[in-house]
Amino acid sequence: MRLWLSGQNFDDEDELQRATKALSGAVSLDAYAQLYAGVSDDLAAYLRGKTLTGRMALRRPPLGVRTLAVTSGSIGTFVQEGRPIPVGELQFTGGELLMPRRIATICVVTKELVESARPEAETVLRDDLTKGLIETLDQKFIDPNNAGDDATPASILHGAPNLPLAGGTVADLDAGLVALMDLLIDSGMDLSSAAWVMSSRTKARMALMRSGGALAYPGIAGNELAGFKVFDSAAVQHVGSPGSGLIALVQQSEVNLADAGQSEVEFTRQGDLQMQTAPLATAAQMINMWQNGLVAYRVMRALNWQPRRSGAAAYLSGVSI
Repeated sequence: MRLWLSGQNFDDEDELQRATKALSGAVSLDAYAQLYAGVSDDLAAYLRGKTLTGRMALRRPPLGVRTLAVTSGSIGTFVQEGRPIPVGELQFTGGELLMPRRIATICVVTKELVESARPEAETVLRDDLTKGLIETLDQKFIDPNNAGDDATPASILHGAPNLPLAGGTVADLDAGLVALMDLLIDSGMDLSSAAWVMSSRTKARMALMRSGGALAYPGIAGNELAGFKVFDSAAVQHVGSPGSGLIALVQQSEVNLADAGQSEVEFTRQGDLQMQTAPLATAAQMINMWQNGLVAYRVMRALNWQPRRSGAAAYLSGVSI
């Protein structure tokens, strides 16, 4: 129920959850087996509202279908009456197949938490199920160091142009933002769907910066900067000492995101698990679910992303704001 309510984006979600939970009371594990068989859409809707890939207006082709990029388009010409209309020859380059890449998590909770009649119990369960997925999706999507592998899509910023930020003043930041816009324009982007991506920390600090006694970026608290949308995420990491992060400018319509649209949700109270973030293929200590009164939930989601062409994104590095 919490997943469904969260996916609807109701303003009074907490009150609705308390009311429905009070009416239904405690739910047995057998009942949860039926309930969670139909929450894949609700979980996917909740994740879309929390991740960069879900919030941004990316181009969304289907999974497993080859995409094409137009390198030379048709032309428009004024035509004299009685004269033939010129025909422009379309030229394409074949894109790669966006095959499913699966992100998964296993969350282990107590039987008592699952069967609790308290509405807070479902909130805890929902947050535990989705927290790791949200962080990993955002981090892999935007981290320039993610070159991708057989299991993970490469970041949209891997290999993208980057400029080091000269300093931490408003003037330095203004110059860097203008340079990013110029980079995309020079790559043939019209900025009609451009958006900024930055860390939540950078966004909060920019909202406090002043120039001449006035706020330098008054619109950023409302997710707007220089006329473009701002998307922030805690997964845009600050690394080093002192820590530095990045600010990216992305032409959203030039990034493909193929998404299955559903999340697979399964649970079990039997079997053994390695309680490790890096499970071993060799002998390892195992924890029995039934013996310890535990329930394991597994969530899997299939998606993939890829820029349609080079120049779709660029970023400022060394952002210490």
